[in-house]
Amino acid sequence: MPANTKRGPYAKGVARRAQILAAALEAYATSGPQGPSLRSIADSVNLTEAGVLHYFDSKDELLVEILAARDKADLDAFDVSTVDGVWALFEHAAATPGLVKLLMDMTAASTSPEHPAHAFMVGRSQRLHRACRQAAR
Repeated sequence: MPANTKRGPYAKGVARRAQILAAALEAYATSGPQGPSLRSIADSVNLTEAGVLHYFDSKDELLVEILAARDKADLDAFDVSTVDGVWALFEHAAATPGLVKLLMDMTAASTSPEHPAHAFMVGRSQRLHRACRQAAR
């Protein structure tokens, strides 16, 4: 292998990261507005907090990944090309206060261009504007 190439992640690491992300998404989806602790997420996958963060660059990166996974799941479940689909998505979101709080916290933090959530939120905002314009037609 040439010295300047970087090896990719191991399959077990990719699977473990996906397991952590799924557990974290579920924890936020079923929590109250305070959201779950990193410790409770770690406990649910039999890791320490440091063990969870080993698979992510930072806690903020984990939180952004949770929101990205939530957005993907919502877009798979709801037809946001219609007004009814958008309202159904809003009603669904209102039933997950932990995720709503996480979204609000990351939205506020993302106003700093240096924050890990910044690029995600800019792209998300653009996608939401397109979806709303399409649904309003």
